[in-house]
Amino acid sequence: MSVRNARDTLREIQKGNRLLENDDLASAISHYNAAIARNRKDEVSWNNKGAVLLALNRLKEALTCFDMAIELCPTYSDAWCNRGIVLMQMGDYSGAEESLRKAVRYAEENEVAWNALGNLHARKGEFNEARRSYLRALGIDANYYTVFNNLGRLYEEKGDWERALENYNRFLAHNNVFAEAWYHKGICQMKLGRPSKALHSFERAINLDPGMKDAKKARKEAKEAVKRRRGSGG
Repeated sequence: MSVRNARDTLREIQKGNRLLENDDLASAISHYNAAIARNRKDEVSWNNKGAVLLALNRLKEALTCFDMAIELCPTYSDAWCNRGIVLMQMGDYSGAEESLRKAVRYAEENEVAWNALGNLHARKGEFNEARRSYLRALGIDANYYTVFNNLGRLYEEKGDWERALENYNRFLAHNNVFAEAWYHKGICQMKLGRPSKALHSFERAINLDPGMKDAKKARKEAKEAVKRRRGSGG
């Protein structure tokens, strides 16, 4: 491939990356397609196109792209990671774990792959393995705040309300516009006997997502709990 063609391929990838970061998926995929048209052996173009297809929930097409990226570069950790995420969403937990293990084998510091492994173990009900994977991701990047939300869900499902609440608070300190996190924070506060604070959390969730039925139901229960507490003088 000529130097000019390589430069043009890279330019298309960079344009696609910027659009992907801005959630302009349709435009992003057009630039990755242009990069592939210039150089079908560029594994990054295939991987990034697959990432867009994954975001669009076009899982089979995404899997084909990740497989192509891996065929071109068998040690491409990000492609193995993305392949594992797709397989997990498709319900192939065995294939997902194999791919994610290869992702961290080829790049031990791939925090996204460790987080995905945590999600996989959590889906399988493997608490200790999930926790270890999440903590490994945070050990690589302490500011990978998505992991705090995942840890919150993990502890919540185990009934450890205090630790769940602690992790939801850490997540919301970085991203306070995620309705699901406010809802689950409220659930933990209710379990800990803090209905007034839970009511605030449910209100935040509903303001962010007015269609969240579970939050509306929980808000009603929190209001009733607050009234009972006031009525009893507590």
